[in-house]
Amino acid sequence: MITLSPTQLATLQRHAETCYPNEACALIVGRSDANAKIVDEVVIVENAWQSDMGHSQRDRYLIAPRDIARVDRAASQRGLDLIGVFHSHPDHPSQPSATDLAQAWPEMSYLIAAVYAGRFTTLQSWVLQDEVFVEEALRSHEP
Repeated sequence: MITLSPTQLATLQRHAETCYPNEACALIVGRSDANAKIVDEVVIVENAWQSDMGHSQRDRYLIAPRDIARVDRAASQRGLDLIGVFHSHPDHPSQPSATDLAQAWPEMSYLIAAVYAGRFTTLQSWVLQDEVFVEEALRSHEP
């Protein structure tokens, strides 16, 4: 299970809608144990996908390694961890794609938002287990 606050959820929603029709992305910082993950911070990052890489930001995202390193370092200094990645699927379901599977890291939460016609519709969280994505319970409430 992963838990985020209504404010954090609203931040992700706004970001996904603002970036539409492109994919939005963010890094999720928090704490985890064997049973649960608690989100402490949502860090909005730029979608660094370049069109010369094939496809476009409409159906691909890339978080620059420097952004991952910066956010992970800052989290570590506060006793926190990088626990997840957020991205949106413009005009597609909030389920992982084959591209998402190919890029996934075990134990990380992958929060995927569906955004249809510029409106945020659903958010689901996924975790890679034995090379397959399994849906992770997502809860939103005040800490």
